[in-house]
Amino acid sequence: SLKISEDYPAQQAIRDALRLLTKWLLIAEARGREITTILEGASTGCVAWSTIHTENAWEIPDRIGQMAGKEDDKESLENNVYMFFNVGIKVKREIDKKGIHRRIDQICFFERVNKENHCIVFMNDGKYTGNKIPISIYERFKKNKESELIKLLSKANLIEESV
Repeated sequence: SLKISEDYPAQQAIRDALRLLTKWLLIAEARGREITTILEGASTGCVAWSTIHTENAWEIPDRIGQMAGKEDDKESLENNVYMFFNVGIKVKREIDKKGIHRRIDQICFFERVNKENHCIVFMNDGKYTGNKIPISIYERFKKNKESELIKLLSKANLIEESV
């Protein structure tokens, strides 16, 4: 665990963590240009997690582009998001008399295949859309030894058939 401060910014902490061959990079909230460092970490095979404020999970690539501020290299940055980030999840907050409740509202999968970016919406408004998890994403889960998740997805027949 590394604590970010004015003297020790997020970008430096991420770079230091990657030098230690970190396998999981969990950033409480990406707010600005440090998103490019998180993306660099993901490109090394490190699993990267962060929160990002956006209206819809499928808008994450655009939001990352805005935060990175690289207008001249926006297409390359977007391609990297689709290549190195697997899943986008939007959590919805609802307030009632009993308090604040959060639930998964949207899930989408990002993949880059044959130089094309694809966003597969798996869940919208808390409901399964009928789309299956792309085989490329399934293979990434396997690579990261997500065995319990793989068993669950296989049992529920939620993985797209390989061609």
